[in-house]
Amino acid sequence: MKVDRKELRRARRHARKLVSILTALLTPPVEQQPEPEPTLGNVGIGVTEAEILILASGYVVEEVDHPEFASGKVIRTIGPGTAIGDFTGPAGRYLVEVAYFDESDGQALFDLWIDGKKVLSWTADADDDALHRAKVEVDLEPGDLITIRVTPNAGEPARIDRIIVSEVDEREPTEPVEEEPEPVPSDFIVVTNSAELKSALAISKGGDAIRLKGGVYGNLSLSGLAFAEPVSIFGSDAEAEFDEIVMTDCAGLVWSGIAVDAFRAYSSKQIALTGSEVDGIVYMKDIDGLSVAGNDVAGNFHAMLLNDVRDFVVKGNKIHGAQEDLMRITGNSHGGEVSENFFFDTRPKDYRNDGDSTTEGYNHSDFLQMFGANGYTPHDITIRRNLMFDDRATGDKSVTPQGIFISDPQKGGFKDLLIEENLIAVNSVNSIVINGGQESVVVLNNSLIPLNGGGAIIRVRNIARMDNSGTIITGNACKEISNDDGSSPTISGNYVYGRGADISALFAGIGSRWQDYVPVPGSELEASGKGAKVFLAELAAGKVPAALQ
Repeated sequence: MKVDRKELRRARRHARKLVSILTALLTPPVEQQPEPEPTLGNVGIGVTEAEILILASGYVVEEVDHPEFASGKVIRTIGPGTAIGDFTGPAGRYLVEVAYFDESDGQALFDLWIDGKKVLSWTADADDDALHRAKVEVDLEPGDLITIRVTPNAGEPARIDRIIVSEVDEREPTEPVEEEPEPVPSDFIVVTNSAELKSALAISKGGDAIRLKGGVYGNLSLSGLAFAEPVSIFGSDAEAEFDEIVMTDCAGLVWSGIAVDAFRAYSSKQIALTGSEVDGIVYMKDIDGLSVAGNDVAGNFHAMLLNDVRDFVVKGNKIHGAQEDLMRITGNSHGGEVSENFFFDTRPKDYRNDGDSTTEGYNHSDFLQMFGANGYTPHDITIRRNLMFDDRATGDKSVTPQGIFISDPQKGGFKDLLIEENLIAVNSVNSIVINGGQESVVVLNNSLIPLNGGGAIIRVRNIARMDNSGTIITGNACKEISNDDGSSPTISGNYVYGRGADISALFAGIGSRWQDYVPVPGSELEASGKGAKVFLAELAAGKVPAALQ
């Protein structure tokens, strides 16, 4: 029977909402219920941390250690920036305040827009390295877009901490606003279908934003659309549903808050997907500048394939559900970061004894696989602070998915790879594999837990006709380190607990959540100081990335 992926996606979303409602109804009241997790892009009455906004262009989230920043995070620019929020409160008169950090090494320019009308402009010219508030009284209605646009200056990257919205009649009198509202025509375009979206993109210029109303958008194919500054296309709560988005020879397209079965790009630049749901695949080929952040990627055959992708960030995603690789990085890919993702739930199939003469073999599943292609080998890539757990309740039990598999390099071998502070529980002997680590390939401070007794092994292999003399393995906590490479990679300073160890006396759990990797108090593991010690300490202190919560 053929499965309708669109209907399946809708069913999943509705099921999640139903579970949420039933959980709220059936959970008995307690003295202190945890506050609900904020929704990406929603700005309500009260305080909204800046990292919750939709970062349409230029802005990125930055962790800071400063007493004035309560959440430990701000947003900062890497160029002219735009951050957007959707007002969720009732209609009324409000005071809107933007808390920004005024630095002494530049004078950034800020504009505050309400639903396409600029209502406030200011310059960060106090130059005192302190937190300030710019404020204005405005009329707001549900669904109004609150937008901050900035131009950084010199060394000041226009850091923003939060937005505060308060009802005018419930506050104390305040000082006059910094500038009278300046009405200008709206430059936000609202669309309801793919045809309108194509038309809107045809007349857009760099820095514009297009808002997607909820609905079914079907297949969308874009070719030759190039913007010097990114254009943001965003929906709300993944209610704008696409079957497939294909971009060819495009540049500067930033997508957020959508649902899509297949998100593909070829020979393109500056492509981004954030805060979205993918029920199929993210496929990138020959891309310069890619950001995939804060998404739920439920794979089909594969989940995420990056082929010849340069300058990329894959951060804070949930990546799961594929028959084969959850993520693959190949060929001329470099300058990348894969961090703070939750990889889980591979679903491999074994066809060897199914009685069907038309099928054979089985799926070769990896959580993250990297290999060379077309004469190139991936390099300059960091794989850091990810959680990988293989739920063996899914997929055929006769297939054993692998963890981080770095193998099959081409000319030059692997260089400048950092595999650091990952939390891994897989059943495979190939929990972390390095084959062909020629120069500065570092496996550092990872914590590995055996799954059902298997796995938790770091392997160095010499099957690519290249030695691993440039490989360094240190600071890890694992069951075993297997070295079949005669060239002697550097292996030292690890805590190897061995095959007969009582895992329950070392780790707090089985590995399905980050808390499981915390060493048992007083254990040999705790005393060793090995594994992802620093990362786990930050997690225990409350600095938990959204994907790992």
